Amino acid sequence: MRLNPKVNRTTFNYRFNLTFSRTVLAGVAVIALLATGCGASKITEEQLSQIRELRKQQTALNDKIKATQGDIARLESEIADRQKAVNKCKEDKAAVEQRLAQWPNVWPDAASSADSTKTTPKKSK
Repeated sequence: MRLNPKVNRTTFNYRFNLTFSRTVLAGVAVIALLATGCGASKITEEQLSQIRELRKQQTALNDKIKATQGDIARLESEIADRQKAVNKCKEDKAAVEQRLAQWPNVWPDAASSADSTKTTPKKSK
């Protein structure tokens, strides 16, 4: 059974035209979207003033951040100085506690020299 060649061409032409039409229509739609999108991106005066205000706020916040970081550095330095003082006090306390444990004989050199002076008999005249 042979198909009529005229019918096959008509079906082919119909399908081709339909596919071509859809492709052209999609292309036109994309171009239209791009064209309208480019025109809609203008900034209004109100938006521009909002941007300026936000930039001022950003600058103020950045200044506050820098000031706070300076305060943090100053406080960390002060903490380190106080920690050194605490460590010095702990060392002094440990030395006092050690000598307190040896209480009657805190300064052994002084005690031995005192004993030597007591045991040395005085010369009589």
